[in-house]
Amino acid sequence: MDYNPNVILVFSNCITVIEAKLKVYRAYRAPKYPDNFFIHHKYDDNDYISKLSAFCKATFVCDKINSMANGIPEDYIFDIVSEEVGDISMTTIARICADVALEHGEQNIGTKGRETDIDVSLQMLLQETVKRTCKFLGCLSYRRIVSFAYRRQHIPETVPREIYEKIFYEALKVHVSEYESKYSFGRPSADENFYKFRRKVASNVLRIIKENIKTIVGTFKKRYKETIKDLQDVCVTLRSFKKRCRPSSMPECK
Repeated sequence: MDYNPNVILVFSNCITVIEAKLKVYRAYRAPKYPDNFFIHHKYDDNDYISKLSAFCKATFVCDKINSMANGIPEDYIFDIVSEEVGDISMTTIARICADVALEHGEQNIGTKGRETDIDVSLQMLLQETVKRTCKFLGCLSYRRIVSFAYRRQHIPETVPREIYEKIFYEALKVHVSEYESKYSFGRPSADENFYKFRRKVASNVLRIIKENIKTIVGTFKKRYKETIKDLQDVCVTLRSFKKRCRPSSMPECK
């Protein structure tokens, strides 16, 4: 349907409201507005227009949700996710880790800082590297999924990129916590510069991913399905709302 329907405002003094609206309706129905237009008289209740606007907005959201949920096969999405997780490389994670600022407060821990500050900073380095790696994976997966939609010659509709990033993080963070509880990243020694230590952190992040690919992908699938289910629940609520807002003159098929 048209999410921005045409509303014609009518005002008359010499004829009744109904006569004025019928006259406008006959004049505009076929030649200018063949479908989905509404006539509102100045003396009509403004609630009608408010409900019409709410109905169209709710319809737009529902249609978007249905398109996201059904537009691209889930198996294809999961295949892409599995490939991207499996293909992540040490070079990529090392570059991501190298871009993380090692700071605590106003101090650059890479050059100076108290021991407690260094401990906090190294923990932040691991967590931020994981977050940015998930953002990277989410972005790559999203681009490939959208590219698939373009190849099918229709407007790509999938969940937003940010949701893929968050689902990746949900799937990976539990393994990071488990790893932290079992192993210690240690502290840079006097003769070990922070560049080498970043490489060690990146190597450990890669190890976490490679040792848990199947579980990470499985958790991603579960969270993705839950997200789609949540969106569909929203749509069910909106459909109930739409019934209360539907203009009396609008056919059910719209």
